[in-house]
Amino acid sequence: MKLAQTQIYACDRFVISAGPGRENSSHRHFGAIVTVAPDAPVTLMSRDAGPIVCRAAIVAPNAWHHIDARNASIVSVLIGPDHPWFRYIKPMLSGEPIVQLDLAALAGSQIPWEALFEGTCEGRDAHRAAHSILQAFGGIDAPPHQLDERIEQVLQILRDAVTDTPTPDELGRRVGLSGYTLMRRFKAELGVRIREYVLWRRLMVALELVDGRSTIAEIAQRTGFYDQAHLTRTARRMVELAPSFVNDFSQTRVHVCRE
Repeated sequence: MKLAQTQIYACDRFVISAGPGRENSSHRHFGAIVTVAPDAPVTLMSRDAGPIVCRAAIVAPNAWHHIDARNASIVSVLIGPDHPWFRYIKPMLSGEPIVQLDLAALAGSQIPWEALFEGTCEGRDAHRAAHSILQAFGGIDAPPHQLDERIEQVLQILRDAVTDTPTPDELGRRVGLSGYTLMRRFKAELGVRIREYVLWRRLMVALELVDGRSTIAEIAQRTGFYDQAHLTRTARRMVELAPSFVNDFSQTRVHVCRE
């Protein structure tokens, strides 16, 4: 399947990308990535293990990795440990940075591959496709992903206060912990510091504001980034998006999934 454009489906707390495979440099993301190459194998490499050639794999949260997918089309679901669907991911994490998956698990899942790649997939259908992919690999009856109740409270506060974020000490007082204890438990539960999570949330909101008319500077101001450079650095690091994603749709197009 020859593709020129990458489709980004921005949903609440997770991102789906579908497009032509490329070779990227070593990087890591907040959250885990389930990668599927429906038409040809790809090569995934980590800093601590040899290359893995496969059609489907999971990259663990915050794991350094490098993907060579130049001969394939690729769909990836990036999902953080703060999302309820992480329950499908957690049982598959074995301590390794990359875990190979069996593409045959998707047989009968009716994933709309062509619509995802062409950018014609409706938001609700992209949302459903991501759920189907995660369920197929992780098991439809996966038990709920449990977080410390106080961490859940902090996550809700941070979701509601994207641009005006309380300090760790303020957050800790609201849930009955010291700021230091909260930061330590937050890192243990989610694998990232509170500050990193705040940037992830701001980026998720920023993606929802991409409409081809707003500038990077305008979106950065509305979502609590210091400036447009701060937003573009974060987008590159967390979801591998170049600055042009805001208003140049020749290579990347962002679709907002409201459901």
